[in-house]
Amino acid sequence: MLNVRNNLQHLDVEEIQAIARSRYLPFSVCTFNIEGRLNISTIIRSAQALGAKEVIVFGRRRFDLRGCVGTQNYIPVTKVDGLTEEGNIDCEEFRRFVSIHDYTPIYAEVGGSDYRTTNFRSISNPLLVLGEEQQGIPEELLTDIQVEIPMVGVTRSFNVGVAGSIIMEEISRQLRGRKDKCNG
Repeated sequence: MLNVRNNLQHLDVEEIQAIARSRYLPFSVCTFNIEGRLNISTIIRSAQALGAKEVIVFGRRRFDLRGCVGTQNYIPVTKVDGLTEEGNIDCEEFRRFVSIHDYTPIYAEVGGSDYRTTNFRSISNPLLVLGEEQQGIPEELLTDIQVEIPMVGVTRSFNVGVAGSIIMEEISRQLRGRKDKCNG
């Protein structure tokens, strides 16, 4: 029906949206030029479930709403062009966007520090940035906080939607510790 918890099914969309807003945690998520349309919708779905206050779709902005399963109704999703004429990320535009909104980018990137050792509570206005699987984050932006998920297997990385969900869960867990109670 509305892809909400059973105890909320009797409410209308506006009431559910108000409950969702009351549960937002102080972090945002940014998809960064991601091509896979289901990847973006998976990230939106996970971000809403884990309490992110918003999702920014930066660069390529098309995604398949079917993968959101309605969760896009309960979290703000902002689309930002941010591409050069060649179709690459406009790094200056991204820096401007981050500065205007006073975000602190946290890049999910192979070679970063173990995400489990990062103190997300100490980061002001955190923005988890998830890059396109093939190209990742442009090197010139990787001067800020970088985190990665340690892996045992032989593959290079997780699917971006899965990786984002794992890191979002840790951010959510830490930030819920800061709140008086979790609205589970």
